[in-house]
Amino acid sequence: MIDEQQYTSGEIPPQPGSARAAILLLCGVAGFFAFLATVIPLVRSHGGDINTFFFVVLGALATAVLLPVVINVVLKKLHLKGKSRTELFHSFVGYTPMYPDEEEAMIVEGTTSTVDEDVRSTGNQALVPYAERSVAFYEAWNEEDDDMQPDDEEDADAIPVLIERGGLQLTETFQPDPRSMTCQNISIVGVRRFGKSNAIAVLLRCLAWLGFPIVVFDSEGEYEELARRQHLPNGGLVGSEEMRSDVPEGIRFRSIDTASAYNFGQLVLERCWQVIINLKSWEENQAAEIMSEMILGMEEWAQQQPTHKRIPFYIVIDEITKWVPQNQGESSLSKEARKMVQHALFDVATRRGGKRGFGLIVAGQKSADIDKRIFQGTWKFIFCQTEKPDLDRCKASPLNLDPDEVKALQPGESFVFCPQNPSGMYVKWPLAPVELGGKSPSLENLQAHLRRITSTDRSQDSMDELVSVSARPRRSQTEVQPAVQQRPSTSNLPTEVRRGHSTRLPSELQAALDTLRPGMTYHDLGRVLGYGDAEARTVWQELQRRGLLHATGSEGEQETARTEDSTQETREPTTITVLPVRTEQKPQPTLNDAIGCWNELVEAEQKPSRYNLQSALIAKGFECKENWARKFYEDIKTRQQEAAGG
Repeated sequence: MIDEQQYTSGEIPPQPGSARAAILLLCGVAGFFAFLATVIPLVRSHGGDINTFFFVVLGALATAVLLPVVINVVLKKLHLKGKSRTELFHSFVGYTPMYPDEEEAMIVEGTTSTVDEDVRSTGNQALVPYAERSVAFYEAWNEEDDDMQPDDEEDADAIPVLIERGGLQLTETFQPDPRSMTCQNISIVGVRRFGKSNAIAVLLRCLAWLGFPIVVFDSEGEYEELARRQHLPNGGLVGSEEMRSDVPEGIRFRSIDTASAYNFGQLVLERCWQVIINLKSWEENQAAEIMSEMILGMEEWAQQQPTHKRIPFYIVIDEITKWVPQNQGESSLSKEARKMVQHALFDVATRRGGKRGFGLIVAGQKSADIDKRIFQGTWKFIFCQTEKPDLDRCKASPLNLDPDEVKALQPGESFVFCPQNPSGMYVKWPLAPVELGGKSPSLENLQAHLRRITSTDRSQDSMDELVSVSARPRRSQTEVQPAVQQRPSTSNLPTEVRRGHSTRLPSELQAALDTLRPGMTYHDLGRVLGYGDAEARTVWQELQRRGLLHATGSEGEQETARTEDSTQETREPTTITVLPVRTEQKPQPTLNDAIGCWNELVEAEQKPSRYNLQSALIAKGFECKENWARKFYEDIKTRQQEAAGG
């Protein structure tokens, strides 16, 4: 028996070749007689003499020598020597690795992870900390013992491993080459609290350090901390101007709106930014428009670049069910907003986004509730699923997963389907070093809260006193105020208030003004008054438009402002106007106005682009935002095409 210990780890010990040599010898003998049996009848039919038969025998001997040599060379060239039956089958059916120019094998299968063995032996199912990367796996990989060569009986229980050269350091057993994920659609599904957001954070941190532009449309405001530069080197947080005061210290912030979202999408690709878009800072329909405008802007930037200068980038959308549910009746968006989102995601990002550099990562809780048009691509991360419709999807082709195994997945565990392993592999994700904000409250949170409230002296407090302390502030009975106040809401605001033409300060706005304190945002105001974000934003903007937010500068100024307002309301409630002079707004253009400007540009021999069209409308005294100009431009082009076709 050959002693393998005398060879270094980089060498392969010699293998016994007697069987192969015997087979090659038999091939030579068979070639000798086959040559004679084929050529001798031909020579006889042509009247060959004894000299001719002598050359026939020489030819047969040459065949007997050359045939084994040729067979051996062919086996070497095709890399078929020493291969198993499975590898021979892959070779004959045309299977090739993803990157054939790699000299070393990139996929290593059947290697048992020492980390997972420890986890299984201890029964601890907690997520493995990201920073604690044990070197035991790599040391075991280089060992020369026979223990690293698993027996056939152990192959079934071995944890599959995918480690490619230059791969992303996602887990110890799953390190795919980033090129295999470029311009791909990646879908992630799993129930709440089982590690979807954590896996996204781990993946984005690795992609960010490679310089990819990344846009995370954060539906629930949980990726805010990921915007720090230690996680995303070129990262930042983006939202509405109202949330600026709530941005944590140390995070770069930029505000956008529907008018600037299109240009901002182009700027993200131009400067390779990595941004977290806090969609919660806008009302849902407005957030849908901003998301759609950014995606269209990114597509426009990519189209303007020559093919060889286009760059890959990633768009990430968590809680995708909120934006593209399978049942359209469950959507809370308006019909117009739904059309915008579906066009941006399905037509632009999914169907034709690959050639323009789009990489789309979407995540949701229940696969059956997500519009199936978004599930295009070979990359799928399946976390725990518990409902029958979701388990049926996992059981069906092409996943072909055992529903019981999917149901038994623990937090941080998943099945990953990718081009390198289309049949799926088990992956246990480490814990990302990011404090995600979307975690559900735990029992430890409740226990900590109970300890805080029991540590205070509440012996003199009654239930009535506690309610009065936590109730939202109201004006005292001595102030000028209606006897009974209902809960304010934007639907209850008078028409004059919603339009901005009130001649007096309504009670709802006065209650909000009383509640305001220095440093408050409209989020804080809404929490105190019991409003939703949309209602609170409406009241905030109304106070800001009336110039009353300065009253929160100090307690003295606030009390003075309240006294003056109440006095004015008491004396002359119908004649004294508190509003500042309303400036006249510019008129909004119509399609006919845009067509007129278009014709003027053509007559002036100027190219009627969107930007020129917008400038021409503004020069005529109209208020024209960029998205309006783009809509006019598209409508006019459509009319021209219809006229040409007619």
